[in-house]
Amino acid sequence: MESHLEREAVVTVDSAGQYQHFHAATFGDYYSRLVSPERRADFFHAVGEAAWRRQAERGSVSRMPVRLWRLTAAG
Repeated sequence: MESHLEREAVVTVDSAGQYQHFHAATFGDYYSRLVSPERRADFFHAVGEAAWRRQAERGSVSRMPVRLWRLTAAG
């Protein structure tokens, strides 16, 4: 290992609908398949609303540390 850079990846959105789209594009049906097909629209709506509330309360939907490594050949 030569070095690393650490930063926080922060997710913010402009609306509940934008987070619904992000969630669907990122996770697909991984979580939504836990509800019946006729309730999936309700699921995505609830996820978007929860994310929007969280952002209003905390300033972001989520924060996660990310570490980027620069590797060198072993020698």
